[in-house]
Amino acid sequence: MLPAGKSIADLGGWTRVSPNSADPVFAYADTLDGSQIIISQQPLPDSFQSDPEGHIAELAKDYNASEKISTTNTTVYIGDSIKGPQSVIFTKSKLLILIKSSVKHSNDSWIRYINSLS
Repeated sequence: MLPAGKSIADLGGWTRVSPNSADPVFAYADTLDGSQIIISQQPLPDSFQSDPEGHIAELAKDYNASEKISTTNTTVYIGDSIKGPQSVIFTKSKLLILIKSSVKHSNDSWIRYINSLS
């Protein structure tokens, strides 16, 4: 999944962020409201297939992502650190997606960005 109007070349390419011995997880960097964000994605694990929303909710707890918002077609969990960084977790198009930001963004900014992914 990439933001509308951008190619992976525009974003500097994919980087594998998982060990070679593990299921592949790939990431790229983008910007949101002028600050860098890192988007990692992987196929939704087989164990999540029966209840994706329930498993994402459990995973979100592990990341202390307790704020729940809705976009056009998915539920998103956001975790805030006291120092400012945010973690965003959701599933879209059978992918598990994690976004990390070094600064706090508004829910509207996250919704706009996530809705642009296709």
